[in-house]
Amino acid sequence: MLSDGKGNEFGARLFRIGERRTATGKDFDPETGQLKTPKKVVALAEPEATELIAKAEAALPWEITEVERKQTRQRPAPPFTTSTMQQAAGSRLSMSPRKAMVVAQQLYEGIDLGNGEREGLITYMRTDSTVLSEKALADAKSYIRKHFGDEYHTGERRYRTKSQSAQEAHEAIRPTEIARDPKTVARYLDKDQLRLYTLIWERAVASQMADAILDKTTVDITAMIAGEEHIFRATGSVIRFDGYLKVAGGVQKDTVLPEMNEGDRIPGATGKKTAGVHVMRLESQQRTTSPPARYTEASLVKKLEEEGIGRPSTYAPTISLIQQREYVIKKGGALVPTFIGMAVVNL
Repeated sequence: MLSDGKGNEFGARLFRIGERRTATGKDFDPETGQLKTPKKVVALAEPEATELIAKAEAALPWEITEVERKQTRQRPAPPFTTSTMQQAAGSRLSMSPRKAMVVAQQLYEGIDLGNGEREGLITYMRTDSTVLSEKALADAKSYIRKHFGDEYHTGERRYRTKSQSAQEAHEAIRPTEIARDPKTVARYLDKDQLRLYTLIWERAVASQMADAILDKTTVDITAMIAGEEHIFRATGSVIRFDGYLKVAGGVQKDTVLPEMNEGDRIPGATGKKTAGVHVMRLESQQRTTSPPARYTEASLVKKLEEEGIGRPSTYAPTISLIQQREYVIKKGGALVPTFIGMAVVNL
């Protein structure tokens, strides 16, 4: 852990030892737990890490050997299909695929907005298309420029479905009227209806907004230990222009690094207040590889779509059926196979 000398701390992770970078989860074979390419990556055992900490402290001060600053763009996601809506409802709203479809059906069939007549708030919710109509594109452009400014809309974004099996008989799931934002209809909807409508509205509007622009900084710090380079890497990111994140970004915090330049020396803490960037403390963290996560309802929907199993209209019924037949049971958010389910698969 490092400090900028003003009470702000930031981290730098051991990235490389000599010519070998430190291992991450993807470097381990999921079957054996061993490194796939031990000549290219290195994994330290606890005794080795403890010994390295002592040697790294003795090697202070370290030197900043590379500073890279670059600007990156982050594109919005396309509007919802049935599958992506169910996944987002599961991960962000803790709503099962069946529940999401029930609520979406209510929004599609219509809600009384105070005039005595039911009005459909979203387009048809069983679709594998990401296409928006020309009217929707024009309405989104008008809304974005009016409420956020011209710089937030740099032209229509036209999406095409990647799946070869997609029928694209309908539009993507979107609000029937873009101008009907969640605040406008909030008093006419119950809690679940408002949450899902907000999710759909934000995704559709954000899909037509400008890219977010981020300034990213990567700093490599070198410690020479036993004649070998040990590279510690610190990364920072600052949102320069929020773009679509203004609508669909949630909370994305800046990670600001202090001013650092190649050739700067980084000393250790002296026990009193130290000016400038310096090393506060060194610590090791134990990381273990985990087996593949169990399916959740949301991730199972994604897998069904990837494998071309079923249609948008069958995802929710399929997931309900395997639970009704007790092939799987839910534990927390995970779907855990039962002995009945295992026996059926084996049979």
